[in-house]
Amino acid sequence: MQKRVIEIYSSIFKNNETNPNNESYLYKVPVFSTCEVLNMCEDVKKIFSDESSLLELHGDFVVVGDLHGHFFDLVRIFQKFGLPPNRKYLFLGDLVDRGDFSLAILMTIFALKCQFTDHIFVIRGNHEFRDVCLNSGFFREINRIYSNETRHNTKSSDANDDNISGGIQKDADDNKTNQKVQQEIKDIFDEVCDVFSVLPLVAIVNEEYLCVHGGIGPKFQTINQCSLIPRPINTLYGGIADEILWSDPSEEINTYRPSKRGAGFEYGKESIKSFLEKNKMKLLIRAHQPVQEGFKYSLNNKVITIFSASNYCGMSNNESSVLLLNEGKEEEPFKFEPLPFIQHKDVKYILTEERDIEVSNTTLRKKKCRACKSIKRKRKCQAETLRSSQPFPKVLKIPSYGPKLGPASSLSPIGSVGQDVSRFSSKAKPKKFGSPTKKIQFS
Repeated sequence: MQKRVIEIYSSIFKNNETNPNNESYLYKVPVFSTCEVLNMCEDVKKIFSDESSLLELHGDFVVVGDLHGHFFDLVRIFQKFGLPPNRKYLFLGDLVDRGDFSLAILMTIFALKCQFTDHIFVIRGNHEFRDVCLNSGFFREINRIYSNETRHNTKSSDANDDNISGGIQKDADDNKTNQKVQQEIKDIFDEVCDVFSVLPLVAIVNEEYLCVHGGIGPKFQTINQCSLIPRPINTLYGGIADEILWSDPSEEINTYRPSKRGAGFEYGKESIKSFLEKNKMKLLIRAHQPVQEGFKYSLNNKVITIFSASNYCGMSNNESSVLLLNEGKEEEPFKFEPLPFIQHKDVKYILTEERDIEVSNTTLRKKKCRACKSIKRKRKCQAETLRSSQPFPKVLKIPSYGPKLGPASSLSPIGSVGQDVSRFSSKAKPKKFGSPTKKIQFS
């Protein structure tokens, strides 16, 4: 299944285009059936579970910071640098929330991880927790996609409507159908969160770069402590993992102080210098905070922050970046111009054959998928059984996986990488990043 998912996304990477003279964007996003998502989660969870909490990696890597549901920033990164096995990628967490396409990002990365285990690596971010992504956009996204029972997913006629096609078509008296849909939504969210619970926490690249989502804290003194952290981790508990996931650098202090976020710490020049020297590391690479230019060095160049979601939530016309790590060379940040902030109402959703069957309630053989059995659901599985009588959308058909991605100018939705996209820029005035809560601020 993973190869087929990769083929679908490869075609999406190749065929997404925009028409600057049209109000709507011609971006396309696939929607997978419930069981396709559950099976993918089951497969990738086994792989992540077998990895250590501390990854020790070697080779040339593209390091990707927060994506936060900005799927088309990920598309552009793959278009520029290529797909595995030609490239290795390390993702620093916060794949979900904020943007409207978290599930598309997860399905892409999970499929690549299953197919190219030694070329795709993911460490956990603070948003890869049930309590966080339940309230920060990811659960709402799943609900929007899978509550919809229409065959055709088109742009909503109502900008305030939170469903793909502008409404949920259902019989008000059909409580069983509604309960079934709600169970599917819960199953998807639960299974994805189970994958999150086993993600590694820290990566060392080429024995000199320490990669985390947030940073360090007073309890986190040696890197080897990370390998002793038990998984799965389902909740925040005030330990080393919290410091790794939630902490931020601060130019105002030398050592540590509690973070204003309500979790983790702020760390200063002396603390990071001492930590890196003690652990024989050259640089701490982290994500976790939006930065206007896509990357930012801090604390006497001992820390670099990488942020890969451009025009974050449409609130600031920030650039995005990745960090190139090549053996024997200095690290090299690579910047991208801001993309327009693309929302679910701006795209065309393409249903896979299995999802089309699932939506249309076609009569199928009574066969359960592996995921249905694994989570002990009683309902009959509608995926991975009979094929739809309708042909698969032509745009998603490609002969085989692994087309060589040509120049960005021929593939990128905005043309060449680095092209002036000021005409797409959000007109909204820059606002303060993040959305503070009473207890913890989620960035």
